[in-house]
Amino acid sequence: MSNDYPTEAELERIEKWDCIPEQAGHELMAFVQGIWHFADWGWHQEGDDYCISTGGWSGNESIIDALSQNVIFWSLRMQSRRAGGHYFFCLCRDAFSHDLCDACHGTGLLAAESPSRD
Repeated sequence: MSNDYPTEAELERIEKWDCIPEQAGHELMAFVQGIWHFADWGWHQEGDDYCISTGGWSGNESIIDALSQNVIFWSLRMQSRRAGGHYFFCLCRDAFSHDLCDACHGTGLLAAESPSRD
């Protein structure tokens, strides 16, 4: 990380991270947390659940862009996103059939928690 911004090499590493072994997703997220600006505020992990917020920081937005370029990780692990730079990732085997972690309840990250727009 250079001046609190991720380097091109770090972003490329995220994009090319091998996410096939089950533990690899947690290793990727540990790497991302290490370069995440405002991690003490915008990073919540409970077990296999990660709720992260960019805080509007362009460096964090670049990391999210790199994660989205990692097709396997993004398509299997990104559960939802909400306006304002909030993302919910689940790394468990039953990613599509469980609730949010305690830190993320009430955030609207899951459709079931989002307010109705009738």
